[in-house]
Amino acid sequence: MPGEMAVSKQMEVYNNRLKAINEKMEKLKAQRESILSREREKMRKARTRRLIQNGALAEQYLDCNEMSPESFEKFLTGLVSQRGYKDFVQAFKNREMEVKNNG
Repeated sequence: MPGEMAVSKQMEVYNNRLKAINEKMEKLKAQRESILSREREKMRKARTRRLIQNGALAEQYLDCNEMSPESFEKFLTGLVSQRGYKDFVQAFKNREMEVKNNG
């Protein structure tokens, strides 16, 4: 039956195309995951660097290099509970955003 063979051949072509498309989709998914993974790692490293830098600045300016983490936390808790602290921080953040937005 020649008609059935043509249909069978056409189905085989479609199946091969579908297989190629599925393989390409899997490859693209893997590439996407790889890109996302690299981006997460880059952000994690940037956060770690920022934490280290800020910690070093805290030690330098707050003279806390002899304090344990627990003592330093108590010190910071006391510092941030001081009157006017929140207003100072908010004003500073506002100035930083202005500078960032203007240039």
